[in-house]
Amino acid sequence: MGAVISFIHSFSRCITPVYQYFFVRQPVNFIIRKNTIIDNDDITELYIPKNTTELLCIRNTFSPEIFKQFFIHLSNYKNLDKLYFSNTDMHNTNLHYINMLSKLQNLIITECDNINILSLFAGIHKLPLKEISLSYNGLNDITIICNGLRYFANTLEKLNLKGNLFGDYGIYKLCAVLPHLHKLKSLLVVYNEITDDRLILLINVLPKIPLLEHLEIDRNNMTSSVYELLTNTLNSLPNIKRVHIEQTMVSHVSWENIPHYYVLCS
Repeated sequence: MGAVISFIHSFSRCITPVYQYFFVRQPVNFIIRKNTIIDNDDITELYIPKNTTELLCIRNTFSPEIFKQFFIHLSNYKNLDKLYFSNTDMHNTNLHYINMLSKLQNLIITECDNINILSLFAGIHKLPLKEISLSYNGLNDITIICNGLRYFANTLEKLNLKGNLFGDYGIYKLCAVLPHLHKLKSLLVVYNEITDDRLILLINVLPKIPLLEHLEIDRNNMTSSVYELLTNTLNSLPNIKRVHIEQTMVSHVSWENIPHYYVLCS
């Protein structure tokens, strides 16, 4: 009985991608959750529809060798425009195979361990990325990221560096590159232990990001004087729509007349 149940389970895992591969003509979203596509230590093929455009890899525990093979095979999926990793150990694997995904526009890696950032940017630097999200990965030195961002001066619209605790030095490095991101609309630097002095540096850079619509700087250490400077600066930006400042330790601020774009809780 157990063998029958195991067979049915394995069959059900395979039938969906096979059906999509042969019969579905529309772009598809495919999720790999908890190693659901891998049964052994040698990948000969990924059972993922060839027309997949969005691939989500969530809570996988691939071995270093499996993860390497996975990326080698992944390079065959030319239609991917979104690649998402969450809660996965990346084993410092060389990620340069991403350079084969010529249509990739959205790269999201969140709450992952052991990311080889140098090889990642070596792989993506020629891709037309509109979104780079590297949140909550413990990347407290973002020097390589800041150097690599210059390659996306005319494509990048969203940059998410939440929760990496890169501190004042990190925001100093980031502020040097932000004015070069001519298409940037969304900037998220939540929970990075940024203090007043470096927040002021960031605020002074904001007018050099004219298309900015969405800013998240909450859970840093902003005081009331910096809040006032931020507000005055944001009022001069023509496209600003939403700014998160909750849990920023602002004190002695009168909230009666706060601008409509501030988000105080989420």
